[in-house]
Amino acid sequence: MAKLREVVENIIAELKKLQNSARPPVDPDDDFPILRMIPAGDGRHIASSKKIDQLIDSVAKKLPKHDGNLATRFRAPRKMTRLA
Repeated sequence: MAKLREVVENIIAELKKLQNSARPPVDPDDDFPILRMIPAGDGRHIASSKKIDQLIDSVAKKLPKHDGNLATRFRAPRKMTRLA
């Protein structure tokens, strides 16, 4: 299993690829039919992909293991799913 740092590095690498792309990514195997976006907090957004969403999910699962404070403050269901 990849370490937290490696997963974050993979997210950054994927975001760099998307930054240089003229069109948002479309994964034919993606069961989520809507364009994936991450809100930037100022009304803008960052185009995302299924791979980035999966990597972010991995980070969310790893963080409580690295920070005991997070583990006691937040509880996530065992199986995290994306709801539309």
